[in-house]
Amino acid sequence: MMDELDDQIWEQALPVFPLPNCVLLPGGLLPLHIFEPRYRRMMLDLLSHEPSDRHLAMALLRPGYEPLYHTNQAAIHPTVCVGSVLQHEPLEDGRFNLILLGRTRAQIRLEDATGPYRRAVLASVGPGRLPEPDEADQSRYDLRRVLGEATELGIADSHAVEQVFAGRGSIEALVDTIAFYFIAPEAYPVKQQILETTDVRERIQIVLHRLEDVVARARTEARPAEHLWPPPISDN
Repeated sequence: MMDELDDQIWEQALPVFPLPNCVLLPGGLLPLHIFEPRYRRMMLDLLSHEPSDRHLAMALLRPGYEPLYHTNQAAIHPTVCVGSVLQHEPLEDGRFNLILLGRTRAQIRLEDATGPYRRAVLASVGPGRLPEPDEADQSRYDLRRVLGEATELGIADSHAVEQVFAGRGSIEALVDTIAFYFIAPEAYPVKQQILETTDVRERIQIVLHRLEDVVARARTEARPAEHLWPPPISDN
Protein backbone atom coordinates (compact mmCIF):
# COMPACT_ATOMS: atom_id res chain seq x y z
CA MET A 1 0.00 0.00 0.00
CA MET A 2 1.33 3.42 -0.89
CA ASP A 3 2.11 5.99 1.79
CA GLU A 4 -0.61 8.49 2.56
CA LEU A 5 -0.55 11.99 1.14
CA ASP A 6 -0.25 14.92 3.51
CA ASP A 7 -3.70 16.17 4.52
CA GLN A 8 -2.66 19.69 3.50
CA ILE A 9 -3.15 18.87 -0.19
CA TRP A 10 -6.92 18.85 0.43
CA GLU A 11 -6.74 22.38 1.80
CA GLN A 12 -5.01 24.02 -1.17
CA ALA A 13 -5.60 24.31 -4.90
CA LEU A 14 -3.55 21.85 -6.95
CA PRO A 15 -2.65 22.25 -10.63
CA VAL A 16 -4.98 20.36 -12.95
CA PHE A 17 -3.48 18.77 -16.06
CA PRO A 18 -6.25 17.65 -18.44
CA LEU A 19 -5.55 15.42 -21.44
CA PRO A 20 -7.92 14.08 -24.09
CA ASN A 21 -6.79 10.45 -24.13
CA CYS A 22 -4.85 9.60 -20.98
CA VAL A 23 -5.95 8.42 -17.53
CA LEU A 24 -3.65 7.96 -14.55
CA LEU A 25 -4.56 5.44 -11.85
CA PRO A 26 -3.13 5.02 -8.34
CA GLY A 27 0.12 3.06 -8.47
CA GLY A 28 0.81 3.87 -12.12
CA LEU A 29 3.97 5.52 -13.42
CA LEU A 30 3.03 7.89 -16.25
CA PRO A 31 5.73 9.38 -18.50
CA LEU A 32 4.74 12.80 -19.84
CA HIS A 33 6.22 15.27 -22.29
CA ILE A 34 5.33 18.88 -21.43
CA PHE A 35 5.56 21.43 -24.24
CA GLU A 36 2.58 23.82 -24.13
CA PRO A 37 3.50 27.21 -22.59
CA ARG A 38 0.75 27.02 -19.95
CA TYR A 39 2.00 23.64 -18.74
CA ARG A 40 5.63 24.72 -18.85
CA ARG A 41 4.54 27.43 -16.43
CA MET A 42 2.78 24.78 -14.36
CA MET A 43 6.00 22.78 -14.16
CA LEU A 44 8.05 25.80 -13.10
CA ASP A 45 5.54 26.50 -10.36
CA LEU A 46 5.55 22.86 -9.22
CA LEU A 47 9.34 22.74 -9.14
CA SER A 48 9.42 25.77 -6.86
CA HIS A 49 7.97 23.52 -4.14
CA GLU A 50 9.82 20.95 -2.10
CA PRO A 51 10.01 17.55 -3.88
CA SER A 52 7.54 16.05 -1.41
CA ASP A 53 4.97 18.76 -2.30
CA ARG A 54 5.00 18.45 -6.10
CA HIS A 55 1.49 17.16 -6.80
CA LEU A 56 -1.00 17.71 -9.59
CA ALA A 57 -4.39 16.35 -10.62
CA MET A 58 -4.54 14.40 -13.88
CA ALA A 59 -7.96 14.84 -15.51
CA LEU A 60 -9.64 13.47 -18.63
CA LEU A 61 -11.24 15.92 -21.05
CA ARG A 62 -14.86 15.19 -21.95
CA PRO A 63 -15.87 14.51 -25.58
CA GLY A 64 -16.30 17.70 -27.60
CA TYR A 65 -13.31 19.41 -25.99
CA GLU A 66 -11.63 20.28 -29.32
CA PRO A 67 -12.89 23.87 -29.86
CA LEU A 68 -11.85 24.81 -26.32
CA TYR A 69 -8.71 22.70 -25.96
CA HIS A 70 -6.32 25.66 -25.84
CA THR A 71 -8.38 27.40 -23.18
CA ASN A 72 -9.09 26.49 -19.55
CA GLN A 73 -12.80 26.09 -20.30
CA ALA A 74 -13.02 22.64 -21.92
CA ALA A 75 -15.17 20.31 -19.83
CA ILE A 76 -13.35 17.65 -17.80
CA HIS A 77 -14.41 14.64 -15.77
CA PRO A 78 -14.57 15.68 -12.10
CA THR A 79 -12.99 12.45 -10.81
CA VAL A 80 -9.21 12.79 -11.12
CA CYS A 81 -6.05 11.06 -9.97
CA VAL A 82 -3.58 12.97 -7.83
CA GLY A 83 -0.05 12.33 -9.05
CA SER A 84 3.33 13.21 -7.59
CA VAL A 85 6.31 14.28 -9.69
CA LEU A 86 8.74 11.41 -9.25
CA GLN A 87 11.35 12.47 -11.82
CA HIS A 88 11.72 15.45 -14.12
CA GLU A 89 14.09 16.46 -16.90
CA PRO A 90 14.24 20.05 -18.22
CA LEU A 91 14.74 20.21 -21.99
CA GLU A 92 15.68 22.96 -24.42
CA ASP A 93 13.09 25.67 -25.12
CA GLY A 94 11.55 25.14 -21.70
CA ARG A 95 10.00 21.75 -22.36
CA PHE A 96 10.03 18.97 -19.74
CA ASN A 97 9.95 15.22 -19.54
CA LEU A 98 8.61 13.88 -16.29
CA ILE A 99 7.36 10.74 -14.62
CA LEU A 100 4.24 11.05 -12.54
CA LEU A 101 3.34 8.55 -9.84
CA GLY A 102 -0.39 8.01 -9.34
CA ARG A 103 -1.26 8.39 -5.67
CA THR A 104 -4.99 8.55 -5.01
CA ARG A 105 -8.46 9.20 -6.42
CA ALA A 106 -9.98 12.62 -5.84
CA GLN A 107 -13.02 14.68 -6.75
CA ILE A 108 -12.92 18.29 -7.89
CA ARG A 109 -14.77 20.47 -5.35
CA LEU A 110 -13.86 23.94 -6.60
CA GLU A 111 -12.08 24.88 -9.82
CA ASP A 112 -10.18 28.05 -10.69
CA ALA A 113 -9.72 28.53 -14.44
CA THR A 114 -8.61 32.19 -14.31
CA GLY A 115 -4.85 31.62 -14.26
CA PRO A 116 -2.50 30.39 -16.99
CA TYR A 117 -3.54 26.83 -16.15
CA ARG A 118 -6.37 25.29 -14.14
CA ARG A 119 -6.19 24.77 -10.42
CA ALA A 120 -8.67 22.97 -8.20
CA VAL A 121 -9.45 22.20 -4.59
CA LEU A 122 -10.00 18.46 -4.30
CA ALA A 123 -11.72 16.02 -1.98
CA SER A 124 -10.27 12.60 -1.31
CA VAL A 125 -12.23 9.61 -2.63
CA GLY A 126 -11.89 6.61 -0.35
CA PRO A 127 -12.55 2.99 -1.31
CA GLY A 128 -16.10 1.72 -1.33
CA ARG A 129 -16.96 -1.89 -0.61
CA LEU A 130 -13.92 -4.15 -0.29
CA PRO A 131 -14.01 -7.88 -1.06
CA GLU A 132 -13.90 -10.38 1.76
CA PRO A 133 -10.52 -12.18 2.14
CA ASP A 134 -11.68 -15.27 0.25
CA GLU A 135 -13.09 -13.07 -2.54
CA ALA A 136 -9.81 -11.18 -2.72
CA ASP A 137 -7.85 -14.42 -3.04
CA GLN A 138 -10.15 -15.62 -5.83
CA SER A 139 -9.77 -12.27 -7.60
CA ARG A 140 -5.98 -12.51 -7.43
CA TYR A 141 -6.20 -16.00 -8.93
CA ASP A 142 -8.53 -14.88 -11.72
CA LEU A 143 -6.41 -11.85 -12.61
CA ARG A 144 -3.24 -13.93 -12.61
CA ARG A 145 -4.91 -16.54 -14.82
CA VAL A 146 -6.05 -14.11 -17.51
CA LEU A 147 -2.71 -12.29 -17.57
CA GLY A 148 -0.99 -15.67 -17.88
CA GLU A 149 -3.11 -16.32 -20.97
CA ALA A 150 -2.13 -12.88 -22.30
CA THR A 151 1.56 -13.68 -21.94
CA GLU A 152 1.07 -16.96 -23.84
CA LEU A 153 -0.48 -14.96 -26.68
CA GLY A 154 2.39 -12.48 -26.69
CA ILE A 155 0.29 -9.44 -25.79
CA ALA A 156 1.66 -9.02 -22.27
CA ASP A 157 5.19 -9.22 -20.93
CA SER A 158 5.71 -12.14 -18.54
CA HIS A 159 8.34 -10.28 -16.50
CA ALA A 160 5.94 -7.37 -16.01
CA VAL A 161 3.21 -9.75 -14.86
CA GLU A 162 5.58 -11.34 -12.35
CA GLN A 163 6.56 -7.92 -11.03
CA VAL A 164 2.95 -6.89 -10.49
CA PHE A 165 2.16 -10.02 -8.48
CA ALA A 166 5.46 -10.10 -6.56
CA GLY A 167 4.26 -7.71 -3.86
CA ARG A 168 1.73 -8.50 -1.16
CA GLY A 169 -0.20 -5.27 -1.31
CA SER A 170 -3.95 -4.90 -1.06
CA ILE A 171 -6.29 -6.20 -3.73
CA GLU A 172 -7.33 -2.57 -4.32
CA ALA A 173 -3.75 -1.55 -5.11
CA LEU A 174 -3.26 -4.66 -7.26
CA VAL A 175 -6.31 -4.11 -9.44
CA ASP A 176 -5.47 -0.43 -9.99
CA THR A 177 -1.91 -1.33 -11.01
CA ILE A 178 -3.13 -4.03 -13.39
CA ALA A 179 -5.72 -1.67 -14.87
CA PHE A 180 -3.12 1.01 -15.52
CA TYR A 181 -0.44 -1.20 -17.06
CA PHE A 182 -2.42 -3.96 -18.75
CA ILE A 183 -5.40 -2.15 -20.19
CA ALA A 184 -4.22 -0.45 -23.37
CA PRO A 185 -3.88 3.37 -23.28
CA GLU A 186 -6.38 3.78 -26.12
CA ALA A 187 -9.04 2.26 -23.84
CA TYR A 188 -8.98 5.44 -21.74
CA PRO A 189 -12.81 5.54 -21.37
CA VAL A 190 -12.56 2.18 -19.59
CA LYS A 191 -9.75 3.49 -17.41
CA GLN A 192 -11.82 6.55 -16.50
CA GLN A 193 -14.68 4.23 -15.54
CA ILE A 194 -12.27 2.31 -13.32
CA LEU A 195 -11.04 5.56 -11.76
CA GLU A 196 -14.62 6.59 -10.99
CA THR A 197 -15.64 3.21 -9.54
CA THR A 198 -15.29 3.32 -5.77
CA ASP A 199 -16.66 -0.19 -5.15
CA VAL A 200 -13.48 -2.29 -5.30
CA ARG A 201 -15.38 -5.49 -6.08
CA GLU A 202 -17.04 -3.83 -9.05
CA ARG A 203 -13.68 -2.39 -10.11
CA ILE A 204 -12.17 -5.88 -10.13
CA GLN A 205 -14.95 -7.16 -12.38
CA ILE A 206 -14.52 -4.31 -14.86
CA VAL A 207 -10.79 -5.01 -15.14
CA LEU A 208 -11.21 -8.76 -15.32
CA HIS A 209 -13.90 -8.61 -18.01
CA ARG A 210 -11.84 -6.16 -20.08
CA LEU A 211 -8.77 -8.38 -19.98
CA GLU A 212 -10.80 -11.50 -20.74
CA ASP A 213 -12.32 -9.74 -23.76
CA VAL A 214 -8.91 -8.72 -25.08
CA VAL A 215 -7.57 -12.26 -24.66
CA ALA A 216 -10.64 -13.75 -26.35
CA ARG A 217 -10.28 -11.42 -29.34
CA ALA A 218 -6.58 -12.20 -29.59
CA ARG A 219 -7.39 -15.92 -29.83
CA THR A 220 -10.01 -15.54 -32.56
CA GLU A 221 -8.99 -12.58 -34.72
CA ALA A 222 -6.39 -12.71 -37.46
CA ARG A 223 -5.39 -9.08 -36.98
CA PRO A 224 -3.06 -8.22 -34.08
CA ALA A 225 -4.81 -7.61 -30.77
CA GLU A 226 -4.13 -4.52 -28.73
CA HIS A 227 -0.82 -4.92 -26.94
CA LEU A 228 -1.18 -4.70 -23.18
CA TRP A 229 2.38 -3.75 -22.29
CA PRO A 230 4.11 -1.31 -22.09
CA PRO A 231 2.17 1.98 -22.23
CA PRO A 232 3.71 4.70 -24.46
CA ILE A 233 4.72 8.20 -23.40
CA SER A 234 1.90 10.78 -23.38
CA ASP A 235 2.14 14.30 -24.79
CA ASN A 236 0.23 17.28 -23.43
